[in-house]
Amino acid sequence: PWSTEASPREAALQSAIDALDLRISAAREAEEKATREAEEKSFEERRNARIAAARAEAQIARLKAAAVLQERSVAAFRKWNDGEFKTQFEALDKAKTALDAIFAASDLAAAQSESATIVAAVAWIAENAPVREEIDGIVRSIDAMKKDLDSAEAAKYAKAKLGAADTARSDADRLLARSRYEEAKAKYGEAKRLCDEALSSASAARASAKAKEQIALAEEAKIRERWDDVIARADEALRYEPQNAAALALKREAQSEKQKLAAEKAEADRKAREEAERKAAERKAAEEARLAAERRAAEGRRSSDRRSDVAAASHNSGHITDNGHEGVQLWEGGPYWATTNIGADRPHDYGLYFWWGDTIGYRRSGSSWVASDGSNRNFEFYDSNTPTYKKSESELKRSGWLTSAGVLAPEHDAAHRHWGGAWRMPTDAELNALDKNCDWSWTSQNGTNGYLVRGRGSYSSASIFLPAAGYGNGTSLDLAGSHGDYWSSVPYSDSYDARSLYFYSGSHSTYYYCYYRCYGQSVRPVQGFAK
Repeated sequence: PWSTEASPREAALQSAIDALDLRISAAREAEEKATREAEEKSFEERRNARIAAARAEAQIARLKAAAVLQERSVAAFRKWNDGEFKTQFEALDKAKTALDAIFAASDLAAAQSESATIVAAVAWIAENAPVREEIDGIVRSIDAMKKDLDSAEAAKYAKAKLGAADTARSDADRLLARSRYEEAKAKYGEAKRLCDEALSSASAARASAKAKEQIALAEEAKIRERWDDVIARADEALRYEPQNAAALALKREAQSEKQKLAAEKAEADRKAREEAERKAAERKAAEEARLAAERRAAEGRRSSDRRSDVAAASHNSGHITDNGHEGVQLWEGGPYWATTNIGADRPHDYGLYFWWGDTIGYRRSGSSWVASDGSNRNFEFYDSNTPTYKKSESELKRSGWLTSAGVLAPEHDAAHRHWGGAWRMPTDAELNALDKNCDWSWTSQNGTNGYLVRGRGSYSSASIFLPAAGYGNGTSLDLAGSHGDYWSSVPYSDSYDARSLYFYSGSHSTYYYCYYRCYGQSVRPVQGFAK
């Protein structure tokens, strides 16, 4: 049986066994493969689940971060904590708080729902914020205009407009409280328009009043034939009312008169030029000699007066003498008025001419103005030579020209600087009192026209003479012998003028008169203070 050669039957059996071995091996391999595939499937499912969970967490975190950014984008609008804005911000804050809890639970669907709430709230806020911002801007404009309108003048000229504006503002406030923003914006705009119209009405009324004031001053200047003043006042009136017919007519008339005067002056200058040039050198030498003699004579008289007077001012029956200069009292409780102008030796002498605030003074020499201290022999009374011109009262105080009381400081007071002692320039109130408390008579003393100003009652024996010395204008002396102009120590309310006493043969007054500070005018000192 163990022969080396197998029988056919054995060969067949062996073949069957080999086939079974192959099937068993194949089955084992299939089983192993199935096991491996099952293990691989379980791992893939677990991995996919982890990936899905991580993705959900990342999406929730992204939604939360996006919510923070969206909330910050509208954070500036939290100032509107009322109406629908308050409701939307509360919904936004509630959804943000919910996202914090949802993140821990990894509930992506819930996170998406809350995120949608945030997006909707932010979108509403962003959409309505520009309108609300416009409303705030309009309200600020209305409040600013109301400050300008809260005055008696505005109430007088714009009462109806103000009432309508207040009604529209109240309606707009109610619409805003009900979150009806577009309607509220329209109502606030209506209130702003009405405030604008009220301001325009008040401004026009103010401009008209200012224009009338300047026209009145121009009319006064016209009476005195001061055409430059007329033009300046008319221009000022036209600045307030560009089409004012009265101002335009005054300006045209003044320009026409100036042209006539210029033509007349040119003709007179042409005729006089040759004669003036021939005599100029002779006249200059004679004038210098005369001025020197006058200075010596005046100094001699002052020295004599100082020797005869007591050192302090002596008061005797309404008269004083201080530093060689005499003064008289013209009414009970009034100041003492000097009997001469500054620079004059006698009551009828014109004396020196000063621009307002000047302490040097200028005397007429031929056709020139000569400084009293010899510093200038060809002075011109123009605004360019007047430091006080075009300066407001506050500017004059800051730079030391005025005291806190609003009068010229002692160092800029011509009377005090020239005469010393207690002498000073009069105030406008004192000039006005002189006008009202005394009797004025147009007369002539030693060939000089002017007013004799006499006290009344027990003061009727006291008087002063005010020569009609005219005024300096540029290089010329105007209206000497027919008009008088005397400075006070008080500026006018604008930046150009100062208060003055003005008179001519038919009138004398101070109440309405104020003249350019660059004009050369007389100064009559006073001392003491009116009760």
